[in-house]
Amino acid sequence: MKYLTAFDKWRGSLTATEACEALAKGILHYDNKGEVLLCPLADGGEGSLMIVSQNKKGHFEKVITEDPLGRSIQTHYYLEKNGVVYIESALIIGHHLLKADEKNPMVTHSRGLGLVLKAVKESGVKEVHLFLGGSVTSDGGMGMLDALGVRFYDFEGRLLAPKGENLRKVHDVDIKKCLDFGEILLHVWCDVLSPLTGPKGAALLFSPQKGADERMVKVLEEGMSHYQYRISQKYMLSDISERPGSGAAGGLGFAADVFLGGTIGRGLDFFLEMTECEKKIKEADFIITGEGKFDKQSLLGKVTSGVAELAKKYQKPCFVVCGINDSSDCDFSESGIDGVFSLKDEEPDEKRSLQYAEKLLERIGSKIVRQAKKNAELF
Repeated sequence: MKYLTAFDKWRGSLTATEACEALAKGILHYDNKGEVLLCPLADGGEGSLMIVSQNKKGHFEKVITEDPLGRSIQTHYYLEKNGVVYIESALIIGHHLLKADEKNPMVTHSRGLGLVLKAVKESGVKEVHLFLGGSVTSDGGMGMLDALGVRFYDFEGRLLAPKGENLRKVHDVDIKKCLDFGEILLHVWCDVLSPLTGPKGAALLFSPQKGADERMVKVLEEGMSHYQYRISQKYMLSDISERPGSGAAGGLGFAADVFLGGTIGRGLDFFLEMTECEKKIKEADFIITGEGKFDKQSLLGKVTSGVAELAKKYQKPCFVVCGINDSSDCDFSESGIDGVFSLKDEEPDEKRSLQYAEKLLERIGSKIVRQAKKNAELF
């Protein structure tokens, strides 16, 4: 029996590689004649640069920038030997940089990402891959654009600070001093292809996990709608808020598309191709994918759904292994997912399940082997 483990990172617990290796160890313990193919993945969110570094020849470059509250931090991007740059927004404006009581998408901003883009632009590179996902901001990209020279003004001509609560106040935009990205081939890879506004947009769907309460969600949604309207009106654009990926990373997809000329794509597609995941799925008999939390967002272009789609394409059984299974209201019957195993079923205490995730994954290996043999008997 040949198994494939293809995991995303497990936020706060394991990297994608650690998760793949832990389950593989458990599988081989219970099926010593089996073979396990490893395919750690990312979708444009946290862990993206790590997967790039495992598949591309290059090195990490250190850079000084700002966190989502404007404090100085040191981070890094990845520079391939051929001069291509890879930037992960989650490393600059991600959840891990703020304490729980600091998370407030009304005041957090993406300026730090803009400063990294500025440094990269001034270094003379000609091609950049920008991974958007895992951000703790919801500012429509105002912060990023501010760092690149764009200025936002209210109805009375007063300069606006680039943050979520000011989206609804934007009346005019000045791009005269914006750095020109025309000579750079900019690939924007999003962890979700959500629109800027609406039920599946940046504010309504994603801002609650960034610290927004009900009032903030409403203000941010109104702000995003107003923001895109003013920009559409000024630059005579149409339907830009509905473009897939415009709502990624709190609206950064929108800003990178409109102001930087970035070409938006699904981050997962980039990583599936780079890791040759489809080839490995064709070769394997039994597919296991997953992430820290499996819920309705997992079916919106995340690693889990992407791997399941390919498994379905080749009629391979596919099971999800996750830390927390919050998919009770999800219909994944058509997604290619045949079942779900959860660490919480092994260890109900969430803190302990995170703490002992590797051991629990090894334990789940026995269930995977039994399920795989059952499937083999059926077919």
